[in-house]
Amino acid sequence: MQKTIDTMPQQLQAALNKHALWDLLKEQAKESILAHQVDFVALSEQFVLRKAKNTQISYKIGLSLFFSHCRTIGIHPLTIKPDQVDQWIDILSDELQPNSVRTRVFAVSSFFRHLKRYRYISHNPFLGATVPTKKYKYANTDFKLTQCEFVKIMDFIDGLLTIAPHTQAQKNKLESLRMLKSALLILRQYGLRVGALDSLKLNGDHFIAITKGGKITKHFVDIDTQAFSYQFKKNTVQKAFFRLCTTLHKAAGIKKVYNCLDIRHLFAFEYYSRTKDILVLKNKLTHSSLHVTDIYLQHLNL
Repeated sequence: MQKTIDTMPQQLQAALNKHALWDLLKEQAKESILAHQVDFVALSEQFVLRKAKNTQISYKIGLSLFFSHCRTIGIHPLTIKPDQVDQWIDILSDELQPNSVRTRVFAVSSFFRHLKRYRYISHNPFLGATVPTKKYKYANTDFKLTQCEFVKIMDFIDGLLTIAPHTQAQKNKLESLRMLKSALLILRQYGLRVGALDSLKLNGDHFIAITKGGKITKHFVDIDTQAFSYQFKKNTVQKAFFRLCTTLHKAAGIKKVYNCLDIRHLFAFEYYSRTKDILVLKNKLTHSSLHVTDIYLQHLNL
């Protein structure tokens, strides 16, 4: 298209450019007029209500910060320009951690995509905005979970399970330990997100789980089906594993206090070290793209 324009006579090029500029000015004038006609606050409130309850607070905070910034620089939110968006992101970056900046910017950008979809604006000023690179909390690979450390944890659990219970409270504690052991074995064997445990269901010779990456169906491999008999709860498993690792770490049994994500990292590290197949690993981890898996491996020094 650009080549075609470049080969046109100069007068025709000038006419086309003038026409395009006129269309742009008309669109900007239309948006400026519309900005003072719509109830922007009501639109944002309706947008937030369409989101899941557990994310509404995050969206409200992001939009509130954005509206406050627009009032400070004296512009209507609908008329903000890309360079002004970058300025706002720079201000946020001075005050917040990178991950918090990403969350706030994503909330407002989503709102502008919503406005564009319903033709309140002709373009999204957040499109192409530069946000801080996501920083992973567990990038310190000097103390990443290894198979040796994982075996220590499982041996510690097995040792606790050999203690004979004398009270109902002790029996309940042992049952909780069995549940935790089963959950850890499943996470280790299949590299699941801990959130997938909530929806885990048996179906013949395989299990089904729903996770952030979608529906997972896997066959049993080297694991007792008894491990799948528990009604797992994500928060219960996370807290129990944290308490267990804290106890073991204080006793100098392991190098650090691990969490369930470290088990997923261990699965990814060992699988890729063994196969070097990033495509299959991406599918096993249910990542949205190879780029996400590549970032994962970079932080694991692979």
